[in-house]
Amino acid sequence: MIRLLFVLLVALLVVLTGGFLLPSKVVVERSIVINRPAATVFTILNGFQTWVAWSPWAELDPAATLDVTGPEVGVGARLRWSGDPSLVGTGEQVIVSSDPYETVELRTDIGGENDVTIRYVIEGGGLGSRVTWQFESDVTADQGLVGGLVGRYYGYFPVSYT
Repeated sequence: MIRLLFVLLVALLVVLTGGFLLPSKVVVERSIVINRPAATVFTILNGFQTWVAWSPWAELDPAATLDVTGPEVGVGARLRWSGDPSLVGTGEQVIVSSDPYETVELRTDIGGENDVTIRYVIEGGGLGSRVTWQFESDVTADQGLVGGLVGRYYGYFPVSYT
């Protein structure tokens, strides 16, 4: 019996120690080549006026309400949404950096969870533009000791981001 308790204690310590060795940030990237010049792609990504037409997230809850505020394009442009809590919930995105024809960076707040940085990197040339979507989040931010540990394991096995 004591041997079993010792083995369980060692296993628990390995899980706890191993969790704190996992990274605190999650980074997910997806890329696609679009048959359009970098200037066209940048113009579309640098605001939220046409977001519903191209974003796969808009399809998750077509009944969600969207509110676009601030400047129409560039730094300060903001999109707030509210929808079915089991599908999209509430949140907002705001453009925080915009480098013409190369990058657009957004700060995203998904229903009060930790902030997320989304970055679109545009590489023009050839027959089109390569667009890389980058999702970055600190899974330990404001989570406390236990929540931070759980967040590190959660980040190690991320859900599928399309």
